[in-house]
Amino acid sequence: SGKKEPSTDMNRQKNGDDRGRQLEEFKRVLENMMDIPYETSIQKATCAKVAAALSSDELDVAASTSYTYWWLTKQKDHGLSDEYMRDARQQMAMRECKRHCIGEGGDFKRTLSAVKEAIQYRLQYDIDSVRACTEFANDPTYPPSMTTRLLTTNNNPVSLNELKAMILDELANKQAMVVRGYGKEQHAIVYKHPRTVPTKETDEHAFILANLYVAERAVAATEYITKGRKEKLIVIFNFVGYDSANAPPSRLEPIFAKLMRRAYPERLERFFFLEPSFWLRLVYNIIYPFLGYETRKKITFVTNATSAEKKLATFSDVVDLGQATPHLLEGGELSSPLNMEQYVNNVPFHILYDG
Repeated sequence: SGKKEPSTDMNRQKNGDDRGRQLEEFKRVLENMMDIPYETSIQKATCAKVAAALSSDELDVAASTSYTYWWLTKQKDHGLSDEYMRDARQQMAMRECKRHCIGEGGDFKRTLSAVKEAIQYRLQYDIDSVRACTEFANDPTYPPSMTTRLLTTNNNPVSLNELKAMILDELANKQAMVVRGYGKEQHAIVYKHPRTVPTKETDEHAFILANLYVAERAVAATEYITKGRKEKLIVIFNFVGYDSANAPPSRLEPIFAKLMRRAYPERLERFFFLEPSFWLRLVYNIIYPFLGYETRKKITFVTNATSAEKKLATFSDVVDLGQATPHLLEGGELSSPLNMEQYVNNVPFHILYDG
Protein backbone atom coordinates (compact mmCIF):
# COMPACT_ATOMS: atom_id res chain seq x y z
CA SER A 1 0.00 0.00 0.00
CA GLY A 2 3.06 2.24 0.33
CA LYS A 3 2.11 3.21 3.87
CA LYS A 4 5.16 4.02 6.00
CA GLU A 5 5.69 2.28 9.27
CA PRO A 6 5.19 4.61 12.25
CA SER A 7 8.59 3.59 13.65
CA THR A 8 10.30 4.77 10.47
CA ASP A 9 8.60 8.15 10.69
CA MET A 10 9.49 8.42 14.36
CA ASN A 11 13.13 7.58 13.67
CA ARG A 12 13.31 10.18 10.93
CA GLN A 13 11.71 12.75 13.20
CA LYS A 14 14.19 11.94 15.98
CA ASN A 15 17.15 12.15 13.59
CA GLY A 16 15.86 15.49 12.33
CA ASP A 17 15.43 16.80 15.88
CA ASP A 18 18.92 15.61 16.85
CA ARG A 19 20.46 17.24 13.81
CA GLY A 20 18.58 20.48 14.48
CA ARG A 21 19.89 20.59 18.05
CA GLN A 22 23.41 19.82 16.87
CA LEU A 23 23.20 22.59 14.28
CA GLU A 24 22.21 25.19 16.89
CA GLU A 25 24.81 23.96 19.38
CA PHE A 26 27.57 24.05 16.79
CA LYS A 27 26.64 27.57 15.74
CA ARG A 28 27.07 28.66 19.37
CA VAL A 29 30.41 26.86 19.62
CA LEU A 30 31.65 28.51 16.44
CA GLU A 31 30.60 31.93 17.72
CA ASN A 32 32.65 31.36 20.89
CA MET A 33 35.67 30.39 18.79
CA MET A 34 35.62 33.56 16.73
CA ASP A 35 37.42 35.42 19.53
CA ILE A 36 41.01 34.14 19.69
CA PRO A 37 42.99 34.78 22.91
CA TYR A 38 46.39 35.75 21.53
CA GLU A 39 49.25 35.97 24.00
CA THR A 40 50.69 39.15 22.46
CA SER A 41 50.00 41.54 19.63
CA ILE A 42 53.17 40.27 17.94
CA GLN A 43 51.80 36.73 17.99
CA LYS A 44 48.55 37.93 16.43
CA ALA A 45 50.43 39.80 13.70
CA THR A 46 52.59 36.74 12.95
CA CYS A 47 49.52 34.52 12.66
CA ALA A 48 47.85 37.00 10.33
CA LYS A 49 50.98 37.11 8.18
CA VAL A 50 51.11 33.30 8.01
CA ALA A 51 47.41 33.06 7.09
CA ALA A 52 47.89 35.69 4.38
CA ALA A 53 50.66 33.55 2.87
CA LEU A 54 48.34 30.56 2.41
CA SER A 55 46.44 29.84 -0.77
CA SER A 56 42.64 29.74 -0.67
CA ASP A 57 42.69 25.93 -0.70
CA GLU A 58 45.28 25.84 2.09
CA LEU A 59 43.20 28.26 4.12
CA ASP A 60 40.23 25.90 3.77
CA VAL A 61 42.23 22.97 5.12
CA ALA A 62 43.70 25.02 7.98
CA ALA A 63 40.25 26.29 8.99
CA SER A 64 38.83 22.77 8.86
CA THR A 65 41.07 21.68 11.71
CA SER A 66 38.09 22.96 13.71
CA TYR A 67 35.59 20.13 13.61
CA THR A 68 32.74 22.55 14.35
CA TYR A 69 33.57 24.78 11.38
CA TRP A 70 34.13 21.78 9.09
CA TRP A 71 30.79 20.20 10.05
CA LEU A 72 28.89 23.44 9.49
CA THR A 73 30.40 23.82 6.01
CA LYS A 74 28.80 20.49 5.11
CA GLN A 75 25.31 21.71 6.06
CA LYS A 76 23.46 23.40 3.22
CA ASP A 77 20.92 24.97 5.57
CA HIS A 78 23.17 26.21 8.39
CA GLY A 79 21.54 29.64 8.16
CA LEU A 80 24.81 31.57 8.48
CA SER A 81 25.65 34.31 5.99
CA ASP A 82 28.42 33.93 3.43
CA GLU A 83 30.20 36.87 5.04
CA TYR A 84 30.06 35.23 8.47
CA MET A 85 31.40 31.94 7.13
CA ARG A 86 34.24 33.72 5.32
CA ASP A 87 35.14 35.40 8.60
CA ALA A 88 34.85 32.07 10.40
CA ARG A 89 37.18 30.45 7.88
CA GLN A 90 39.76 33.16 8.51
CA GLN A 91 39.47 32.90 12.29
CA MET A 92 39.63 29.09 12.39
CA ALA A 93 42.68 29.17 10.13
CA MET A 94 44.22 31.75 12.44
CA ARG A 95 43.64 29.40 15.37
CA GLU A 96 45.62 26.71 13.57
CA CYS A 97 48.35 29.24 12.80
CA LYS A 98 48.47 30.22 16.46
CA ARG A 99 49.03 26.65 17.62
CA HIS A 100 51.95 26.28 15.23
CA CYS A 101 53.26 29.74 16.09
CA ILE A 102 53.53 28.73 19.75
CA GLY A 103 55.26 25.49 18.82
CA GLU A 104 57.74 27.29 16.55
CA GLY A 105 58.62 29.99 19.07
CA GLY A 106 56.88 32.76 17.15
CA ASP A 107 59.18 32.55 14.14
CA PHE A 108 57.28 33.44 10.96
CA LYS A 109 59.18 31.26 8.49
CA ARG A 110 59.16 28.19 10.71
CA THR A 111 55.48 28.69 11.53
CA LEU A 112 54.52 29.01 7.86
CA SER A 113 56.53 25.90 7.01
CA ALA A 114 54.90 23.97 9.87
CA VAL A 115 51.39 25.01 8.86
CA LYS A 116 51.98 24.02 5.24
CA GLU A 117 53.43 20.67 6.27
CA ALA A 118 50.44 20.01 8.55
CA ILE A 119 48.09 20.84 5.66
CA GLN A 120 49.89 18.36 3.42
CA TYR A 121 49.56 15.66 6.07
CA ARG A 122 45.83 16.33 6.38
CA LEU A 123 45.45 16.01 2.61
CA GLN A 124 47.72 12.96 2.38
CA TYR A 125 45.72 11.06 4.99
CA ASP A 126 42.42 12.60 3.85
CA ILE A 127 41.21 13.74 7.27
CA ASP A 128 37.92 14.89 5.69
CA SER A 129 37.14 11.29 4.76
CA VAL A 130 38.39 9.93 8.09
CA ARG A 131 35.69 12.09 9.68
CA ALA A 132 33.01 11.64 7.02
CA CYS A 133 33.16 7.83 6.81
CA THR A 134 31.26 7.63 10.10
CA GLU A 135 29.83 11.12 10.65
CA PHE A 136 27.91 11.11 7.36
CA ALA A 137 27.40 7.36 7.01
CA ASN A 138 23.66 7.80 6.38
CA ASP A 139 23.88 11.03 4.39
CA PRO A 140 22.99 10.53 0.69
CA THR A 141 25.54 13.17 -0.29
CA TYR A 142 28.24 10.89 1.15
CA PRO A 143 27.40 7.45 -0.32
CA PRO A 144 29.49 4.55 1.08
CA SER A 145 30.87 3.96 -2.41
CA MET A 146 32.30 7.49 -2.63
CA THR A 147 36.03 7.32 -3.25
CA THR A 148 38.53 9.06 -1.00
CA ARG A 149 42.03 10.42 -1.60
CA LEU A 150 43.40 7.25 -0.04
CA LEU A 151 44.76 4.31 -2.03
CA THR A 152 45.16 0.63 -1.22
CA THR A 153 48.54 -1.09 -1.42
CA ASN A 154 47.54 -1.96 -5.01
CA ASN A 155 46.87 1.72 -5.75
CA ASN A 156 43.12 1.26 -5.92
CA PRO A 157 40.98 4.07 -4.49
CA VAL A 158 39.49 3.42 -1.05
CA SER A 159 35.77 4.10 -0.63
CA LEU A 160 34.23 5.65 2.47
CA ASN A 161 32.74 2.28 3.35
CA GLU A 162 36.11 0.56 3.04
CA LEU A 163 37.78 3.27 5.11
CA LYS A 164 35.20 2.87 7.86
CA ALA A 165 35.65 -0.91 7.85
CA MET A 166 39.42 -0.51 8.03
CA ILE A 167 39.20 1.80 11.05
CA LEU A 168 36.63 -0.36 12.82
CA ASP A 169 38.68 -3.53 12.30
CA GLU A 170 41.73 -1.82 13.79
CA LEU A 171 39.84 -0.56 16.84
CA ALA A 172 37.72 -3.66 17.45
CA ASN A 173 40.23 -6.39 16.73
CA LYS A 174 43.73 -5.00 17.10
CA GLN A 175 43.89 -2.03 19.49
CA ALA A 176 41.02 -0.51 21.41
CA MET A 177 41.22 3.29 21.44
CA VAL A 178 38.43 5.54 22.60
CA VAL A 179 37.58 9.07 23.74
CA ARG A 180 35.94 8.53 27.12
CA GLY A 181 35.25 11.02 29.90
CA TYR A 182 36.91 14.37 30.49
CA GLY A 183 39.23 15.90 33.07
CA LYS A 184 38.38 18.47 35.71
CA GLU A 185 39.26 21.21 33.24
CA GLN A 186 36.98 19.58 30.63
CA HIS A 187 39.74 18.25 28.37
CA ALA A 188 38.57 15.06 26.62
CA ILE A 189 40.42 11.90 27.66
CA VAL A 190 41.86 9.55 25.04
CA TYR A 191 42.48 5.94 26.11
CA LYS A 192 44.89 3.77 24.16
CA HIS A 193 44.97 0.14 25.24
CA PRO A 194 47.66 -2.44 24.35
CA ARG A 195 47.68 -3.96 20.88
CA THR A 196 46.52 -7.56 20.75
CA VAL A 197 47.91 -8.83 17.44
CA PRO A 198 51.48 -9.74 16.45
CA THR A 199 53.65 -7.08 14.86
CA LYS A 200 53.64 -8.86 11.48
CA GLU A 201 49.85 -8.59 11.30
CA THR A 202 49.87 -4.79 11.55
CA ASP A 203 48.31 -3.02 8.59
CA GLU A 204 50.43 0.12 8.75
CA HIS A 205 47.93 2.24 6.83
CA ALA A 206 45.03 1.15 9.06
CA PHE A 207 47.13 1.74 12.18
CA ILE A 208 47.78 5.37 11.25
CA LEU A 209 44.23 6.05 10.05
CA ALA A 210 42.66 4.61 13.22
CA ASN A 211 44.92 6.77 15.39
CA LEU A 212 44.00 9.84 13.33
CA TYR A 213 40.32 8.94 13.64
CA VAL A 214 40.51 8.81 17.43
CA ALA A 215 42.62 11.99 17.60
CA GLU A 216 40.04 13.83 15.49
CA ARG A 217 37.22 12.59 17.69
CA ALA A 218 39.10 13.81 20.77
CA VAL A 219 39.64 17.27 19.25
CA ALA A 220 35.96 17.42 18.27
CA ALA A 221 34.84 16.32 21.75
CA THR A 222 36.95 18.90 23.58
CA GLU A 223 35.73 21.62 21.22
CA TYR A 224 32.13 20.60 21.89
CA ILE A 225 32.38 20.01 25.66
CA THR A 226 34.10 23.34 26.32
CA LYS A 227 32.00 25.24 23.75
CA GLY A 228 35.18 26.05 21.85
CA ARG A 229 37.04 27.56 24.79
CA LYS A 230 39.70 24.85 25.12
CA GLU A 231 41.69 22.79 22.65
CA LYS A 232 43.88 20.34 24.56
CA LEU A 233 43.56 16.64 25.36
CA ILE A 234 44.52 14.19 28.08
CA VAL A 235 46.04 10.97 26.73
CA ILE A 236 46.19 7.72 28.71
CA PHE A 237 48.43 5.05 27.22
CA ASN A 238 47.71 1.83 29.07
CA PHE A 239 50.64 -0.61 29.01
CA VAL A 240 49.08 -2.98 31.55
CA GLY A 241 49.25 -6.39 29.86
CA TYR A 242 51.53 -5.05 27.11
CA ASP A 243 53.41 -7.60 25.02
CA SER A 244 56.32 -6.35 22.91
CA ALA A 245 55.53 -9.07 20.34
CA ASN A 246 52.40 -7.06 19.50
CA ALA A 247 54.06 -3.67 19.13
CA PRO A 248 53.61 -1.85 15.80
CA PRO A 249 56.61 -2.09 13.43
CA SER A 250 59.54 0.02 14.64
CA ARG A 251 59.78 1.78 11.25
CA LEU A 252 56.38 3.31 11.95
CA GLU A 253 57.51 5.04 15.14
CA PRO A 254 59.31 8.07 13.63
CA ILE A 255 56.68 8.45 10.89
CA PHE A 256 53.80 8.34 13.34
CA ALA A 257 55.52 10.58 15.91
CA LYS A 258 56.24 13.28 13.31
CA LEU A 259 52.72 13.09 11.92
CA MET A 260 51.07 13.52 15.32
CA ARG A 261 53.46 16.28 16.38
CA ARG A 262 52.93 18.23 13.17
CA ALA A 263 49.20 17.64 12.70
CA TYR A 264 48.23 18.29 16.35
CA PRO A 265 50.49 21.02 17.74
CA GLU A 266 49.69 22.41 21.19
CA ARG A 267 46.94 19.83 21.70
CA LEU A 268 48.47 17.92 24.61
CA GLU A 269 47.42 18.81 28.14
CA ARG A 270 48.72 15.70 29.95
CA PHE A 271 50.16 12.35 28.83
CA PHE A 272 50.07 9.39 31.23
CA PHE A 273 51.80 6.07 30.61
CA LEU A 274 50.39 3.28 32.78
CA GLU A 275 53.04 0.60 33.50
CA PRO A 276 55.40 1.86 30.78
CA SER A 277 57.50 -0.81 29.10
CA PHE A 278 61.29 -1.01 29.37
CA TRP A 279 61.56 -0.05 25.70
CA LEU A 280 59.49 3.10 26.24
CA ARG A 281 61.55 4.13 29.25
CA LEU A 282 64.75 3.63 27.25
CA VAL A 283 63.50 5.79 24.38
CA TYR A 284 62.29 8.45 26.79
CA ASN A 285 65.65 8.60 28.58
CA ILE A 286 67.36 9.15 25.23
CA ILE A 287 65.10 12.00 24.13
CA TYR A 288 64.60 13.53 27.59
CA PRO A 289 67.50 16.04 27.29
CA PHE A 290 65.94 17.40 24.09
CA LEU A 291 62.47 17.95 25.52
CA GLY A 292 61.46 21.40 26.66
CA TYR A 293 60.52 21.99 30.27
CA GLU A 294 56.84 22.51 29.46
CA THR A 295 56.70 19.21 27.55
CA ARG A 296 58.40 17.31 30.37
CA LYS A 297 55.83 18.61 32.83
CA LYS A 298 53.02 17.07 30.77
CA ILE A 299 54.40 13.51 30.79
CA THR A 300 53.85 11.16 33.72
CA PHE A 301 54.97 7.54 34.05
CA VAL A 302 52.74 5.56 36.38
CA THR A 303 54.16 2.34 37.82
CA ASN A 304 52.16 -0.01 40.03
CA ALA A 305 49.22 1.39 38.06
CA THR A 306 46.70 -1.15 39.36
CA SER A 307 47.13 0.00 42.98
CA ALA A 308 44.14 1.95 44.29
CA GLU A 309 46.48 4.18 46.31
CA LYS A 310 48.64 4.95 43.28
CA LYS A 311 45.58 5.73 41.16
CA LEU A 312 44.27 8.12 43.80
CA ALA A 313 47.61 9.88 44.18
CA THR A 314 48.02 10.24 40.41
CA PHE A 315 44.56 11.00 39.09
CA SER A 316 42.44 12.47 41.90
CA ASP A 317 43.44 15.99 40.86
CA VAL A 318 42.96 15.22 37.16
CA VAL A 319 39.51 13.66 36.85
CA ASP A 320 36.36 13.17 38.93
CA LEU A 321 34.91 9.73 39.64
CA GLY A 322 31.98 10.41 37.35
CA GLN A 323 34.29 10.91 34.35
CA ALA A 324 36.91 8.28 35.22
CA THR A 325 37.25 4.64 34.25
CA PRO A 326 38.51 2.13 36.83
CA HIS A 327 41.88 2.35 35.06
CA LEU A 328 42.27 5.81 36.59
CA LEU A 329 40.34 5.75 39.86
CA GLU A 330 39.00 2.94 42.01
CA GLY A 331 35.23 3.19 41.69
CA GLY A 332 35.43 5.13 38.42
CA GLU A 333 31.89 5.29 37.08
CA LEU A 334 32.71 4.79 33.39
CA SER A 335 33.01 1.05 33.80
CA SER A 336 30.96 -0.54 31.02
CA PRO A 337 32.92 -2.81 28.63
CA LEU A 338 34.12 -1.21 25.40
CA ASN A 339 32.15 -1.93 22.26
CA MET A 340 34.03 -0.47 19.32
CA GLU A 341 31.31 -1.30 16.81
CA GLN A 342 28.83 0.68 18.89
CA TYR A 343 31.32 3.55 19.22
CA VAL A 344 32.10 3.82 15.52
CA ASN A 345 28.60 3.16 14.18
CA ASN A 346 26.28 4.79 16.70
CA VAL A 347 28.05 7.40 18.85
CA PRO A 348 28.18 10.81 17.09
CA PHE A 349 31.69 11.85 16.15
CA HIS A 350 31.93 14.71 18.66
CA ILE A 351 30.34 12.81 21.55
CA LEU A 352 32.27 10.89 24.23
CA TYR A 353 31.93 7.10 24.36
CA ASP A 354 29.51 7.22 27.31
CA GLY A 355 27.58 10.21 25.99
